[in-house]
Amino acid sequence: MVFQRLSRTLPHRQAARLPSGQIFPLHLHLTTCGISFTLAPYDITGPHKMARISNTLSRWHKIQTNIRDVAARRQAALLADVESEHLDMQTLEVLGPKMREKAQRAVSEGLATVAKLQSALFTVRRALARANVEYGVADLLSETEQVKQELASLQALVQATEGGLQFETAQEIEKKRRAAASANSAYHASSQLVTFVDEATVARLRTRVEELTLELAKKANAVSDANATKLSIELDDDIVKLVAI
Repeated sequence: MVFQRLSRTLPHRQAARLPSGQIFPLHLHLTTCGISFTLAPYDITGPHKMARISNTLSRWHKIQTNIRDVAARRQAALLADVESEHLDMQTLEVLGPKMREKAQRAVSEGLATVAKLQSALFTVRRALARANVEYGVADLLSETEQVKQELASLQALVQATEGGLQFETAQEIEKKRRAAASANSAYHASSQLVTFVDEATVARLRTRVEELTLELAKKANAVSDANATKLSIELDDDIVKLVAI
């Protein structure tokens, strides 16, 4: 969280139980070039222009990733703006007031933006979670994973039996070699790659692999159809513009 990371760069942060909507301690003491100031808490529950956006579930999953990435970049930029610096006193005297103003603006504006992004991310996650259950996506994904695991197991079994001679076939070949050996020459047993799983069992395994492959394709189509369902979510208009939703 941004508050936890900020606390490592700030010499003091007075904690307080926050009223609804206040997302920062009542008194914040930042040190930027050795200058301290107090920042009042801000409120994100006030009136905001909202926008109702309609997209497919698959598109909302991409938007969710975009919001998370933008929030991470904004948080990194905020931390960079408030990071303490080593300055000589002459430079501090000239640039101190401007740097303090920059840090104040970074906290008041940057933290509010990060908070809005985090709020939007939670809103989208919650809406997607509910939609995934409502439209059966969650069940389909679970069933798809089950089919994938069974298919992988059977494919491995079939692959393990490939390339080898059936036990009975290998025996017949060796008998013929022994019979064909000259009476005056020594007989040397050959080495063969042999499988001990009978042909009928291997055939059943291959049939099941084909069935599961077809079933997996059907599940994928069902997930794709479900993800094409439209979902409407209301978000802060500033976030809509910032993330280019």
